[in-house]
Amino acid sequence: ALGAIAARGDPDRKAALLPDAVAGRTVVTWAPTGAGDSWDLGAGVTVERRGDELVVTGARARVPEAGQADWLLVAGTLDGAPVQVLVPRTAPGVTLTPLVALDLGRRLADVRLDAVTVPADALVGGGAEALWRLHRQAVVLTAAETVGAMDELFTMTVEYARERVAFGRPIGAFQAIKHLLADQALALEMAKAAVGAAVDAVGLDRDDGPEVAAMTAAAVGDAGNELAQQCLQVHGGIGYTWEHDLHLLLRRIRSNSALYGTPTWHREQLCRVHGLGAPGEEVAR
Repeated sequence: ALGAIAARGDPDRKAALLPDAVAGRTVVTWAPTGAGDSWDLGAGVTVERRGDELVVTGARARVPEAGQADWLLVAGTLDGAPVQVLVPRTAPGVTLTPLVALDLGRRLADVRLDAVTVPADALVGGGAEALWRLHRQAVVLTAAETVGAMDELFTMTVEYARERVAFGRPIGAFQAIKHLLADQALALEMAKAAVGAAVDAVGLDRDDGPEVAAMTAAAVGDAGNELAQQCLQVHGGIGYTWEHDLHLLLRRIRSNSALYGTPTWHREQLCRVHGLGAPGEEVAR
């Protein structure tokens, strides 16, 4: 969100907002998705000009940390074109509905905007291409966080396999556990390599950025869910207990795999990049 504001926001608003946001005194969150977590390029929110003001009406779904944010960067449409608008969380007409999330460390809310009035300088332009670029950045950052959680969970599981004794031996000495952990170690290293490639492609804004981001999101999403499930199996009964930290990492990995598109959705985007989508479908440029 801050990157979008820095690149395309009003100069005076940037000067007032960004220093506090970077210092952590002000929180800005991104609200890009519509009902059902749809990536609609702002179609679910209309923005109208009324003199020197903008009137924002519509809904955004599953907004991270909406209840704790000071500002919402809302995707919408103005004169039929995608835009983004900075909306104060406490503005009249903004209604938040807190949600119960699978990830206990992530606070989500649905946001309803009923004729919310903001100054004209709250507009952050860029069109569809800017929204797609932000989406790619969010996808790569989320994939990197997933790999970090995978690495921590795998390390935790290897240590447990060395310490847990069954039938007089550490369970890590049994061939079935060895093979399982070896497979997951390989999957983890492949996920790390994929994220590294995506960071380069998207960070440098290369032409293959959309393709690499979609490949990475699909691969890391699937690999993360599989690794988390296998680590749960190695832990056995203790892995199902509330007191053990395993479920916190499992929840983060699983929710990340759907936050900015499921692996299946990203594979569809990859097909569209190569011209295999249905006519008229939006391409992740």
